[in-house]
Amino acid sequence: MADEIRFERGDEAARSRAVADGAAAGATDALVAALSARLDALVASWELALRARAAAPRPDGRGVRSPAAVLAELEHELVGLERRCAELRSTIAAAKQAAAESERRAEEELRTTARENVARQYLALEQKHLADADAAAGDLAELEAVRDAYRAAVEAVRVTVRGAAG
Repeated sequence: MADEIRFERGDEAARSRAVADGAAAGATDALVAALSARLDALVASWELALRARAAAPRPDGRGVRSPAAVLAELEHELVGLERRCAELRSTIAAAKQAAAESERRAEEELRTTARENVARQYLALEQKHLADADAAAGDLAELEAVRDAYRAAVEAVRVTVRGAAG
């Protein structure tokens, strides 16, 4: 239905972005699962290092990662999570802005030409943009929960690293 609308040059770019954002949002579930599994592995590695040092540290240090190495990796992944959250916030804002623009165009179409079919198409496009924004907001909430878990893990490992240094 929306294909019947004669889009201006910027509209085509917005439609392409919306399609790409939809694909990115679909990949968020896989990203959340992978990051959660990675966080579990890093925290397990950190706990193993703590237990190994307390029990009987191996002179060669093989098989046990230092808390400092785990901390560096956690911090690196946290930066990536923060970046992805910011991208999703931007996607949500763009989708909401596109929805508002579609609504504005529908109203303008009715006022200036009284072509209801074109106005309906703009309103359908508005609904799609709002649905995209809602989907991205759900993905953002999931990523923020993982990010918060990473933040807590980073803080816990920092305490360990400070304790070992002090």
